[in-house]
Amino acid sequence: MEWTSVSAALPPAGQRVIVTDGEITGEAYIVTVGGVSAWNRSHNTPWEAWARGPVTAWMPLPAPPGRQQTGNR
Repeated sequence: MEWTSVSAALPPAGQRVIVTDGEITGEAYIVTVGGVSAWNRSHNTPWEAWARGPVTAWMPLPAPPGRQQTGNR
């Protein structure tokens, strides 16, 4: 899998992906409220509250062992 720059494309809202700010890497998803989108970690914790900078790139989560990736899970 390759990193995708957030300036090139974003994953669908709500799809959990691996993200990085160039220093810290973790799992996150995009939420959109009132037309404004933001990266969140679990339990609606904003990415910026946990990381050192804004998300710069993302990639899909790998499929679980023994299974193939089939979409938004």
